Amino acid sequence: MTNTKKLLPALIGLALCSAAPAAFSEGYASLNIGAAAPSITSITDPADPTIDDELTMKRGLALGGAVGFEMDQFRFEAELARRMNDPDKYKFPGGSLNLTGGDFKTDTLLVNGYYTFSINSPIKPFVTAGIGAARVKANGVTDGVDTLNDTATGLAYQVGAGAEYELTDTVSLEAKYRYLGVKDLDFGGLKNDAKSHEVFAGIRIKM
Repeated sequence: MTNTKKLLPALIGLALCSAAPAAFSEGYASLNIGAAAPSITSITDPADPTIDDELTMKRGLALGGAVGFEMDQFRFEAELARRMNDPDKYKFPGGSLNLTGGDFKTDTLLVNGYYTFSINSPIKPFVTAGIGAARVKANGVTDGVDTLNDTATGLAYQVGAGAEYELTDTVSLEAKYRYLGVKDLDFGGLKNDAKSHEVFAGIRIKM
């Protein structure tokens, strides 16, 4: 968690530094809405090496916004996003428990890069990757007996692909899929990772 706290100021500084290259390129802002299906994986207990559990969540709403700049076929941005999900099941070797209440909120701050392929078409594909930090907050998550209220932070990364359509000289529409991974979370002394499969549709406006 300490490393993540040190990472956040560095990411903010990197995002601010991107304003300098923007003077020689085109700045933009974007908004995205979509769906995310996260899960908390590799749940382990240092005191009990036999534990290897998983907590799944129901598909939920995802929202994001970013500011950045583009140069030719490359784009760079700082993105803030939130995912809101209800819990589904807690799975363990030999069985599972239904989770009956509460919710999860997953916030990420990422620095992303994009490469758009130059093809003779109004619809252009792109690939993306990014790194940053994530905060996962559990609010009253329960199986009817035990309840989890906790917050954990970890290193986050994403990879994905999509396509964009230039609506006007300054406005583009885009759709993308990405895989989000989060490493080294700590809920109540249990070590775990997280992952999320996500789809987004968005609008990007040049400034």
